[in-house]
Amino acid sequence: MAKILSQAGDSLADSYDVSGSIAGVEDLITQDVQLIHEMGSTIFSERLTSQVLTIASAATAQNSSFDGAYEDFSDSPTRILGIQVLTSAASRVQLASVSILEDDGSAEQPIFVFDSTDDEEGLVRCTISGGGVANYGHLSPRLSATPTLVTRFGNSANMPTLKLRGLTEGFGAGTVQVTALVHVARAGPAVPVAGTPESHGLPLPSW
Repeated sequence: MAKILSQAGDSLADSYDVSGSIAGVEDLITQDVQLIHEMGSTIFSERLTSQVLTIASAATAQNSSFDGAYEDFSDSPTRILGIQVLTSAASRVQLASVSILEDDGSAEQPIFVFDSTDDEEGLVRCTISGGGVANYGHLSPRLSATPTLVTRFGNSANMPTLKLRGLTEGFGAGTVQVTALVHVARAGPAVPVAGTPESHGLPLPSW
């Protein structure tokens, strides 16, 4: 039995300034304190990383549709923090979207939408996937639903695909390449490999 150290003659009611009956310190029964540390949030935080996912279309001629996909999500809830869509040549993209797509193609949710009829395009100077720094067209969307949470999706209950879609303008000769840069945070490696621990089931941070 443990001992409670106190000033002689004081009671719990006196010590904590609460009303009620007097309980003398000598009458308390104590036991060892049980300490439990929930490891789920610790594991999630130790695995938490952020990456930029790159989704690139092929070089596309005028008046043509383009697409690209990212299909390598690790099995972990993933927070999409931001999406930027860049073009290799300005004023050549009419429509562009990035969507969360169920792996069997049965459901799709756009989270980035650009239409040149109403939306603006500017220029940005940056690097893509570690390449040389260059000027790119930057699409300013009407809709960018970020941040958003990506989890196992639909009836298949698998991690979904990020899908880039769009349509080029009539710009004459040449081509344009469209690239989506998707900034994410998740409890998993940048490029999942065989044997990578799954992180579903761990407590989520306050997202």
